[in-house]
Amino acid sequence: MSSTVDLEDASTWPHNPVFFQAMDDFIEMEKYKNDEPLPIGIPVEFETPTFKGRILLRLMNGPTDEPNSHEVYFNERRRRTQVVMQGQFKERFNMADMFGGFSGESPPGNLPPKGVMRMVKPIMNYLAPGIILDTSDKPKVLQPLSCMNQVSIDLPGEEPDITKRDIPENPSLLGKEFEFTGPLVTRMKKRQKLLRQQNVAKKYYFETDKVYTFQVYNEHTCIGTYTLNYPVVGKVQVAKILKQPWNMGIIKKDGTPLFRFQVHHQLLLEQQK
Repeated sequence: MSSTVDLEDASTWPHNPVFFQAMDDFIEMEKYKNDEPLPIGIPVEFETPTFKGRILLRLMNGPTDEPNSHEVYFNERRRRTQVVMQGQFKERFNMADMFGGFSGESPPGNLPPKGVMRMVKPIMNYLAPGIILDTSDKPKVLQPLSCMNQVSIDLPGEEPDITKRDIPENPSLLGKEFEFTGPLVTRMKKRQKLLRQQNVAKKYYFETDKVYTFQVYNEHTCIGTYTLNYPVVGKVQVAKILKQPWNMGIIKKDGTPLFRFQVHHQLLLEQQK
């Protein structure tokens, strides 16, 4: 790690109160070391044994290295956090076996009462179709990768620019049944309705000759302030619930990560004192 940056001292973080970095040791980046802080608001190129591409993180109530596009993206939107993952798989994966989201390495903290969790789960399933909410010693909040907010499947060289305000919804290369018409939200929901069904998803694959773009955004999870604000639960600190850095990546059904990037927050350090 750079001698000027100390993970245990938030005052040294270039994006205080957050610290964005690669989580898995097998992630390779030409411009950055795994333990170095990564830029926020600018795509980061990376490669793993199973995926090659880029990731972009934007935090509405947080720092950015690209203020102009930050303002353009969040203007007149309720979104609080955006992650875009784009690239090519190096192996062919069945869509029913691939998920995106948070995959923790240690037990969670102070979870809401079980009764509240039972009420929250259907709400989260509505907001994120097909969600897996696991509160075990290795907690997970995962959604089928094919059911992310927006998905674009393109030939190499034709993929969208992920720094733009709008990411296209384009799953048409999966076949005629995915050539949807209508408003953007309608097309997104039609894709999700189909691919959240395991018997449908298992008919399709993430191929190695296509470029996949997955946009994830959230109106209820604010990583810039490390807070959640969901109906029933109300506003709570992520640090108290997770007791570990928030992360986002692509995970296989058996729990094996293709890659994960994480965001530390100053509140985690304060909680440990």
